[in-house]
Amino acid sequence: MSKGMGRVIFAIILSIVLVSPSIPEQRKRLAILPLETYATGDITALKNAAVSMLRSRLMEKGPLEVIDPKRVETLLEGAEKAQWDEKGAREAGKKLGVDYVLWGSITRLGNAISIDLHLCQTKGEEVWAFSEQAKGEEAVIDIISSLSTRIVSVLS
Repeated sequence: MSKGMGRVIFAIILSIVLVSPSIPEQRKRLAILPLETYATGDITALKNAAVSMLRSRLMEKGPLEVIDPKRVETLLEGAEKAQWDEKGAREAGKKLGVDYVLWGSITRLGNAISIDLHLCQTKGEEVWAFSEQAKGEEAVIDIISSLSTRIVSVLS
């Protein structure tokens, strides 16, 4: 084979490799279990907003498919939801067919807000804990942004 022909073949192979679509990154599936709430008074709206923001920010920041919370509740209907623990979260994750499960609580004491979350693999032993606190309900947006960044960094 001549040098010229070798260069042509190399150029063709190189152009095929560069032009062909790359293999898409495997999207990890995650379920957010219903959060526990601790507060005097009803904070359901705050909890729902926090879960919605968390879901959208996790999907935006990482290669994640976050199961719709309404679907999670439907699929877990009849399951013991109070006081999730690691074992119950893993079982729920297996039932939901996801790779990761996120569960925890949102607490309001006076003007202080705390969101405490746990993340585990459905198949595996490791558990990660995340928490953020701030003053005032308006701080929940910043809390969720910070938590989602930390969670995505663990999953990346």
